[in-house]
Amino acid sequence: MYAKNIDTSIAPASITKLMTALLLYENFPLNHEFITSYPSNYAYSGKVAYIPEGISLTTEELLELLLVYSANDAAFIVANSVYSSYEQFINEMNNKSKELSMNSTNFVNPDGLDEVNHVTTANDLLKLSIYILENTKLLDITSKEDILLDKLDKKLYKNTNLIINSGFIGLKTGWTSNAGLTFIGFNQENNRKIITIVNKSVVDEEKLNHFLDTKILYQESKNNYDNVQILDKETDIFKIKNSKNVENVFSNVNGVLILPGFGSRGSEGKIKIIKYSRENGVPFLGICSQQIDPGRLSCLAIFCCFVQASLSATLGDRLMNSRDAISVLCPAQNKFKTSCRYGLGKLIPCCLKIHVWNKVFH
Repeated sequence: MYAKNIDTSIAPASITKLMTALLLYENFPLNHEFITSYPSNYAYSGKVAYIPEGISLTTEELLELLLVYSANDAAFIVANSVYSSYEQFINEMNNKSKELSMNSTNFVNPDGLDEVNHVTTANDLLKLSIYILENTKLLDITSKEDILLDKLDKKLYKNTNLIINSGFIGLKTGWTSNAGLTFIGFNQENNRKIITIVNKSVVDEEKLNHFLDTKILYQESKNNYDNVQILDKETDIFKIKNSKNVENVFSNVNGVLILPGFGSRGSEGKIKIIKYSRENGVPFLGICSQQIDPGRLSCLAIFCCFVQASLSATLGDRLMNSRDAISVLCPAQNKFKTSCRYGLGKLIPCCLKIHVWNKVFH
């Protein structure tokens, strides 16, 4: 929605702990127990929970200390425990960054304190955030207002996210001299899911500016972007023709298309609109197959519309002047494979002929 200096090198501060937590989460179950230990020559620094060595903490408890209280010492315990050495953990942080195409990120510690060459970008942090939201349940932890740990002296640890009750249930706060005040916010109220990333917010006396900046960005997203119904209920999508009859295919209220006779044992098959994203600045409407019996399906081609008309236009107007991409579902591989893209001028996508056995979609 908005971007400023998204590829500029920045200090991640304690947002680093998202990567530390991710490696822990992906390698151990939540009930796994660790005996706490630190790398050699470790000394408490920054925000810590004063975790002693030699006590037992579970994966979940360490994740809570990392993501709720933002304990630096918990980060070093994790880095010293997940792999065979602390050094390997740092290497794996950077390997995971490469896997997520965070190509401008380099980690040299697990807690985020300022250090030479410990850098990232807002764009890379967005990639990390999306991956965590789509592939983990860490939001169950970041959304906690506080945690209670009887094993430690302090017992009660409050979330460093001070706007959690305003709907921002994730993801991570941070603060260092180089990073300023920084925060990745996630809010899924108002029937939308919004990620906000701020860095180098001015460090005020009460350390609230990153939260104020986050709220401004979120309000702007509400003011300037609206939810759009791509397909209305009972929209006539296409016809299925054979020698005996013609069947109309409509959307239902959830945007699911019903294909008579293509499910298991001749029941209904379904095609579901899964998402629309942006490619080259143009909204993209994607469709995938779902609950279709592969035994009755040799090859199914689905069109995807690159919508170029304004969002206020009718569905027909949006489909006009569109470019179309043909994606082919290969049942044996259970995935889509893009076969070609070409311009159709002013032709509406329903002119496409898509063959499925002896039936043709028009």
